[in-house]
Amino acid sequence: MAEKITEAAVLALFRDEKITASRGAELLEMSLWDFMDLLHANGLTLWDDTPEEMEEDKSALRRLGVIPAVKPLLDELRNKGVLIREGVCQETLREAGESYLPKVRSSSMIILETERLLFRDHEEADLDAYCEMMAEPEFRRLSGGQPLSREEAEKSFRHVLRPMGPMGLLATVFKPESRYIGRCGLYPHRGENNEVIPGEAQLAYYLARPYWGRGLATEAGRAFVPYGFRELGLSRIVAGVNATNLASIRVLQKLGFVWIRSGEGGGNSWHEYELRNPSLDLTRCNMSEAQPN
Repeated sequence: MAEKITEAAVLALFRDEKITASRGAELLEMSLWDFMDLLHANGLTLWDDTPEEMEEDKSALRRLGVIPAVKPLLDELRNKGVLIREGVCQETLREAGESYLPKVRSSSMIILETERLLFRDHEEADLDAYCEMMAEPEFRRLSGGQPLSREEAEKSFRHVLRPMGPMGLLATVFKPESRYIGRCGLYPHRGENNEVIPGEAQLAYYLARPYWGRGLATEAGRAFVPYGFRELGLSRIVAGVNATNLASIRVLQKLGFVWIRSGEGGGNSWHEYELRNPSLDLTRCNMSEAQPN
């Protein structure tokens, strides 16, 4: 078994600028914050970016909408004795931004919320995460398309940026990380003639690949199904799924959907499932029983 690297060895690597602060924290199996305390205890500081790197950091943070949160973090580090000027290395700042910066609340109205997810209209700040998701080959294969270039994804994003109202796919945010991770929701169901079918909707949950396998699609579905039936008064919700997407099929089965048909199109095989509003079915049953023979 390999010996665990010592603090002295990691500090020496950091002192010689061989590793970043985040790499040092990883080697010692501690948080970045604790590693910064260790640096201070040993009289070390975070080295500064070049002016070009600092500008890149600032631009990236502005795009992410977290610039207001950076100054309090740097001020607190200075108060703890960690001597830095304006910037820290990109990797360190990126990790700090993900794990330690105060969370910036969205200005959009939250339409729906679960234990781990919230659903709102899309915002400009969602663009980078959206483009990254739409460029992922396996995500695109299972959602019925080819990976999109940055230009194509930005064009697509303009369409989803419009406020959706009660029927449309909403920006999905993973609350533990305050991170945009996809689009979920209900949208109008159209028949074979492309006309909207009153009282019906389609359920969809498009989540970025790093968030697969966590039960989030099921959690989203368990929020939108009752929302559709109780709040929107829908009589039926349908869902289409790639025939090879066994995980999504299991989600629909957990939610109570039943298979109604299969088909092929666009080079893919698909299944269609449905779930009927149980309260409306019960009402119809009671009305039928009440009618005289």
